[in-house]
Amino acid sequence: MPRPHRKEEPVSKPRVSGAGLAPLAALALVLAATLLLRLPALDAPFFADDFIFLDQVGRGSLPHVLAEPDPIGNFYRPVGRQLFFWLVARAGSGSARAFHAAGLLLWLGIVALLFALARRLAGPRAALIAAGFLALHYAADVPLRWASGSQDLLAVVGALAALWLHLAGRRLWAGVALLAALLSKEVVALTPVVAVIAARRPGESWPAAARRAWPLAAAVAAWAVVALLAARARAGSAGPLTFGPAAVAAAFLHLLQVVPALEWGASAETRIPLAFPALVPLALVLVAIAAPGSRSSRPAAEPAPAGAGRAVAAGSGRAAAAGLVWALVGAAPVVPVAGTWSAYYYLFATCGAALALGAWLAPRRRAWGLAAVTLLAWNSARSSLLPEFALRPSAWNARSRINRYYLERGTFSVYRTLAQLRAARPALPPRSTLFFAGIPGSVAFQSGDGPLVRWAYRDTSLRSYYLGSFDRAKAVRGPVYFFQVTNDTLREVTSEPGLYYRLAASTILSEKPGTAREFLAMERERQGSPVSGYWLAWTEWGLGERERALDLLERAGYETRAGPVPEVAAAFEALARRDTAGALATARSGVEAHALDPGAHALLADLLLASGGGPGPAVIESYAARVLDPDSPAAWRRWGLLQISNQRILDGATSLRRYFALAGAAADRDLEARRLWQALRERFPSAAGVLDAAPPH
Repeated sequence: MPRPHRKEEPVSKPRVSGAGLAPLAALALVLAATLLLRLPALDAPFFADDFIFLDQVGRGSLPHVLAEPDPIGNFYRPVGRQLFFWLVARAGSGSARAFHAAGLLLWLGIVALLFALARRLAGPRAALIAAGFLALHYAADVPLRWASGSQDLLAVVGALAALWLHLAGRRLWAGVALLAALLSKEVVALTPVVAVIAARRPGESWPAAARRAWPLAAAVAAWAVVALLAARARAGSAGPLTFGPAAVAAAFLHLLQVVPALEWGASAETRIPLAFPALVPLALVLVAIAAPGSRSSRPAAEPAPAGAGRAVAAGSGRAAAAGLVWALVGAAPVVPVAGTWSAYYYLFATCGAALALGAWLAPRRRAWGLAAVTLLAWNSARSSLLPEFALRPSAWNARSRINRYYLERGTFSVYRTLAQLRAARPALPPRSTLFFAGIPGSVAFQSGDGPLVRWAYRDTSLRSYYLGSFDRAKAVRGPVYFFQVTNDTLREVTSEPGLYYRLAASTILSEKPGTAREFLAMERERQGSPVSGYWLAWTEWGLGERERALDLLERAGYETRAGPVPEVAAAFEALARRDTAGALATARSGVEAHALDPGAHALLADLLLASGGGPGPAVIESYAARVLDPDSPAAWRRWGLLQISNQRILDGATSLRRYFALAGAAADRDLEARRLWQALRERFPSAAGVLDAAPPH
């Protein structure tokens, strides 16, 4: 005879009577503290990736946007990116405040869900300690101050909802919630492990507990298939991923650093920055933890049965163990990106650590919980206000790659540059294309084909690029404008005389002769002067097109032969007479008569640099000397110094490395070059990958 169907019972939770209102009132205090602490985030502007997603979702209906490839192309996160940005952009009329308000609501939901989970697993006091710990934690800084942080917030709220639903016996809905979380960000992929451990009943076998979690496992499997198909179709990459023992060790050591909020700066004054926690939010959390009725859910009048203390301790121990496992599996997805770690990567893991701490402290003296949360608030305030961030990728950085200071510094630079652009060009004609030079990539002003410019001018026909990606196809689609950033000031250079020559020289210094060729070809089409043909010849030579280069040199009136060059001696004689103009004229004659002699170009380059007649001609002559004799130490030394003097630090350092390698022991006596190398190391720590402790021999 078949057995009658039994409805599955949810995982048991502490019995609650009328005194249960006290924990809920205490939770209200924690949520109020969360709101007070995070309200300033509402004023944060858009930044970096935000403009890319806003640009995409502004182009059509939701089905159209979801069908498009991810605009960054590194991960498949349609819920955390396209869906969230499409919905909030329309609901909030594209306001940054609307996005941050949505993020704040998600954060309040995370704190409340953690409270609900911890209360079910370890009782109300543990829940309040866990929720208070999380509410004050600095790991939420970046997701709440950056609209793109919605990916982390949605993933964590979805994973917590999945755990709560699984514990409540609503397993299919738990799978749906987890799938949505994974489509927001893959950091919660190991949630089923947490669910099995947290929901395992006393005396139940591990296989039986795992079988009950099959909807969660199915959600992970479905996400993995979809993500794999999307990865094969996309053109972008997930960036540099690291694996191996070192990455594993670093990821879990940073978990131990992030949970107690122990980040520190490199300089003496920022190693232990002075900062005090926000007193009102901290006071509200402490009152909530110390509130009467938060210690136990059993009414005061109800006598405790025999062995109740041991049962509570056992339950707290299981919850603490589940929290520790949760923290570890939450940190595991950080391993591949340990080289660029940031505290917010550990947001899901921090939830598990908060549960473990709350469960462990709940049976102990109330003062312990109050002290732990106070210490965390103090450390979080210090780490949150740290005026530094990791400058270069490393799994062993002592501070986050992206933190609150990174966002504030970056947004200040972006909006200052944007204000300067709007001052220079209050309006732009449709189909305009802008090219920027001198903007550091870390500022996040320019990305892709210009989503920030389209957002700023509310014109979808605009395009913008870095100067190094210039080509004629981009330039002929409409009006073209050029901008240069020097000493943090943006100015338009579109109408300046000799613009294309200067831009060509700039891109040659940046080791982009292909881009320089585009500028010079356009200049040759516009003016047709022999000078443009001469410059173009050397970019062609540098690109390996020697037949084309020789033809251009001959058309420009140069003799395509090498030395000896008698004009060199005559130029030195003129210099001895202090006739600099005569020396320059003689050196030019030598180049015209012996265009393939590197020594003639080297002499002319040195004379041009000494005379201070502008960097353009000196750049092309130095470049000609270098490409004609690529094994010349002197050519690489001159080229490296010229790059560094024009703020091409990394390119110049690479050229100096080549000089040291070619010169060998003779470079040891070059005190000027070695002193410059050391000065660059001290001034540009982010270039340590190029600037070794000592120059190569």
